[in-house]
Amino acid sequence: MITGSCLCGAVTYTITGKVGDIVHCHCVTCRKAHAAAFSSVAAVADADFVVSGRESLTAYESSPGKQRYFCSRCG
Repeated sequence: MITGSCLCGAVTYTITGKVGDIVHCHCVTCRKAHAAAFSSVAAVADADFVVSGRESLTAYESSPGKQRYFCSRCG
C-alpha cells in the first residue's frame, strides 16, 4: 500500500493495487506545470486509488481534455 498527501495534508490518497511503469514526460506543458525538466507519472487503476479531502481539490484544463488537479490550499 502506498499513501501520500499534498503539502498541507488537506488531500490524502491511498493506492492499494499495482502501480504501472514509471514514465517521464518532457512536453512543454508538463515541464511548465512541474517547473522541472520532466514530469514523472505512473498508471494506477481507478479502483485502487482512493482520495480523501476532495472538497479541497480544484482543477483546470491545461490542454483540451486534460484536467490537472491540485489542492486549493497549498497548490
